[in-house]
Amino acid sequence: MVNIFIRIAKSIFNRNFSSANRACAGAAPFLVLFIFIAAALFFTFIPQPAVAAENFVDAKSLCESRLNNANLKRALLGILIYLDDTQVRNRPGTRSSVFDSSDSGDGCDGKVEMNIPYLKKTLNLPAMPPIKVRNVEGEWWSTVHFVPKKFGYKGKSMVAIPDSNLFVPAFVVYPLFLFRENMPAPGRNIAKMLKNAWNIDEKYKRGDAYNFWLRPSPEALYTAPYNIPIDKAVTPLAKSYINAKLAFFWKAFAKGLNVPSTEWVIRCLDPVENPGGASALFNIPNDSDDSSTALSLQIIRGQLKNAYPDDAFFTVDSNFKIDSAVCDVILNYRDINRDSRFEDGRDSWKGPGSGAFLTWLRDEKEPTFSSSERGIIPLGKNNVDVVVNSNVLLMLGLLNNKTAAGYNETVSLLTKAVLQKVWPAAGLYYPQNMIFPYTVTRAYRDGGNDALRPAMKKLLHDLIAEQKIYSKTSNSKAGAFPGGEDMTDYLSTALGLISLLNIGADIACEEAVLDDYNRAVESAVQYLLNTAKKYKVKNAETFNAGQKDRDLYGVRWDSGLFFSASFWDLAHWRSEPFAQAMILEAFTKYLLAYDAGGTNIVSGRKLHIKQYPQETNDISNFIIEVK
Repeated sequence: MVNIFIRIAKSIFNRNFSSANRACAGAAPFLVLFIFIAAALFFTFIPQPAVAAENFVDAKSLCESRLNNANLKRALLGILIYLDDTQVRNRPGTRSSVFDSSDSGDGCDGKVEMNIPYLKKTLNLPAMPPIKVRNVEGEWWSTVHFVPKKFGYKGKSMVAIPDSNLFVPAFVVYPLFLFRENMPAPGRNIAKMLKNAWNIDEKYKRGDAYNFWLRPSPEALYTAPYNIPIDKAVTPLAKSYINAKLAFFWKAFAKGLNVPSTEWVIRCLDPVENPGGASALFNIPNDSDDSSTALSLQIIRGQLKNAYPDDAFFTVDSNFKIDSAVCDVILNYRDINRDSRFEDGRDSWKGPGSGAFLTWLRDEKEPTFSSSERGIIPLGKNNVDVVVNSNVLLMLGLLNNKTAAGYNETVSLLTKAVLQKVWPAAGLYYPQNMIFPYTVTRAYRDGGNDALRPAMKKLLHDLIAEQKIYSKTSNSKAGAFPGGEDMTDYLSTALGLISLLNIGADIACEEAVLDDYNRAVESAVQYLLNTAKKYKVKNAETFNAGQKDRDLYGVRWDSGLFFSASFWDLAHWRSEPFAQAMILEAFTKYLLAYDAGGTNIVSGRKLHIKQYPQETNDISNFIIEVK
C-alpha cells in the first residue's frame, strides 16, 4: 500500500515537470503533501493486517547473498571437518580417547584434560590411576570441571575429567538435521556422523525414561559418571568432607561457594538410611530434560527416512522408532498439589502449583533412598527449571500434542520467566546465560509453539539490550553475547545468534526494532567469523584427509560452559564439540535465512551439499544450495 502512494507521488512529479505548462509545477509539492497526509490517515484509522516477514525481507535473495560469503562457507566446512574428526569411533590403532572408542576394537589411550593458567592451549595428557578413561562410541568429548572457581583459571579447572552423558551428543547432532548431502553414499560425511550417533539415546534409557548418565557397569544398579571412581575417589573425599576434625578447613574452603551442605553428604553416607553409600551422590533419577530431548531427536530424525534410497540404513523401519511412551511418563510429574516440604526453594518465583513439569521423574513423597535402582532425587527436593520445561515444550510441539495436561501451564511459566526476566537464574542446572533464550526460542520456532509469541517479543528486546551492553565492554567484543558464569563468549554468542534467528524478523518488525535486530544478527555472525581458529585434522579418514597433498583443516572455538551440578560451583560441564555444534547451528540457520521465516527443523528449507572440496580453502568447489 505504501508503494502505491509512492508511485502516485512520483507520477505527479514526473507529469508536472515534463509538461509544457510549468505554471502548475509549483502545486506538485502540495499535492504530494496531501497524498502522504491521506496515507497517514489511512494507516492510522483503517486496521491493517500483521506485516509478514516476506514483505520486508526475501528469503531467497537473503540465502543467495549469504551463500556468497566465502569466509562463512569456509567456517561451515571447517566445523563439519572438526565434528567428523572428533566423533568417538572405533579408530585404527590405540588413539586418544578424545576421538577413539574405549570399548571397541583395540581400545584407546585414555586422556584427561589439563588447563594450565596463561597457557592458551589445552593439553590432553594420559590419565593416571585411579582414573581409567572410558567413553561411548558415537559421542563427542566433554569434560567435568570440579570447583573451577577454586581450582581453575577462566572457568576451567586445572584437571578436567572426561564425561559421557546423553546431553552432549543429543545437542551436537541437532544442527546436522538441517543438511542434505546430494552425492553418492561414500561421500556423505554428515550422514556418517548421524549414523554413528543414531542409537546413542537407547544406551541411556533406564526403565521407562532416559537418564543423564549410564550405569558404570552392567552389574551396577546406579548411574554415575563413567570416569569418576566411586570407591577410590568419591567415598574417601566425602568422608573427609563430613569429618568433624576437618570442619574448619572445609568451611573456609566452601566460603562463598554454592556447594552441597554437609547434611546431605552425611545422609548419603549413613548406612542405616542409605545402604547404597556414596553412589547416591551421583545416582540421579531419570529426568524430564534428557527424556524429552531423546524423544525430540527421535521425532526429528524421522524426516531422513528414505532421504537416501541408496543407503539401506535410511530405509529400515526399525531405525525410526519413536519411544512415545516416554511422553506419558513426563506428563505424570508436574508441579501440582505438592507438599511444601519437597519444594526446592530456588524456584520460588514460579509460585505454588505452577502446573509445569518437574525435573526428576520420581515420586518425591517416597523415602529419599528407597528403590535406589530408580535413582535418588538430589537433596530429596524436586524442582521446576525453565530450560527443562523449554525442552519438554519442544517435544510436545514436535508431537503436535498441544492439548497435553501441563502444556498451557508450561507456556504460562515460560512466558512469566521472560516477562519478569527471572530466566538468568531460573535454569537451575544451567549457569550459561544464553541457554534459556536458545531453548525457549527453539521450542517456539522448531517446536511450532506459537503460544510463546508474546514472550518472544519481550525476549527480543532483552537479547538486543544484552548484546549492546556486553559489546560496550571492549571493542573486541562487538557483536558478542555474555555467557554469565561462562568466562568465554563464543558459545554464548552462538546461542544468542540462534535465539535471534529463531525469533525472526517478523517480530522485530512488529516491535519496531528491525534495524537493531539486523545489526545484532550481522554483528554476531561477524564476531564468530573473526574469532575462528584453525584446527589440525588428527585422523586420516576424516573427509579423506589422508590423501596425498591435501590442505584440509577444520575450524574451532574454545569450549563453553553449558551445564552444572545442582550446586553451580561444585561442577561445570564444558565441551568444545558442543560449542562448535552450536556455532554450526547458528551459521546454518543464518544461511537458511531463518530470520525470514518459512522453515524449521522438520520442514521447509534445507542446506543441500552437492560437493565437498579437496582443500578447505578451495571454497569455489564447496558447492551448496538452499532449497
